[in-house]
Amino acid sequence: MAIVVLDGIWKVYSVGKVTVTALRDISLQVEEGEFVSIMGPSGSGKTTLLNIVGCLDLPSRGAYRFCGQPVQQMRDRALAALRNERIGFVFQTFNLLPYLTALGNVELPLMYRGILPRRRRRMAARVLEEVGLGDRLHHRPAELSGGEQQRVAIARALVGQPSLILADEPTGNLDSTTGRGIMELFKQLNQTHGVTIIQVTHNQEVASYGSRVISMRDGMICSDEAVREGR
Repeated sequence: MAIVVLDGIWKVYSVGKVTVTALRDISLQVEEGEFVSIMGPSGSGKTTLLNIVGCLDLPSRGAYRFCGQPVQQMRDRALAALRNERIGFVFQTFNLLPYLTALGNVELPLMYRGILPRRRRRMAARVLEEVGLGDRLHHRPAELSGGEQQRVAIARALVGQPSLILADEPTGNLDSTTGRGIMELFKQLNQTHGVTIIQVTHNQEVASYGSRVISMRDGMICSDEAVREGR
């Protein structure tokens, strides 16, 4: 089943009297269970594309269907529910709340869904165990390494069992060894649990963990290739 279907997507921004075209006629399909890496230099449009796929922004022209649903026809409340229930986000800067423990940060998406405290703590603890942080449940972000913070962020993205995880430069703030550990975790989640992942990166080694690499330049897709045998 196709998770993401983009058809002729354009994104145009107006900055004063200047018009900037960030995306130009993007057509793309991502199937359930794929691990897709999007590469490109700064300004190529890759983060803009990720924001549209994540329903954080809407295209200027073209059509986007998420799990068969036409996104542009959704009202704000429906878009917010889709982001909370169907899409998990992992950011370069982790975006953890400093005053909450690892457990508290992972519980947040479940709290917004109205899940009762006992059940959401149990769900959050289980997914933190899964990403290797069973002994760090009650540590705050300042007490965790960068790699551990990113694992908390991954657990937060996973806890609601989303259809899709979007990762924006997930190893950008990590050293190379820690970054490889994070990518091995993504690979395991994709291969063992069938989690669909789209990541944005400028790093060729990080991109090669995916099963498919899409290269962008000047707001356009210039190549879309399968990675032979993965890593």
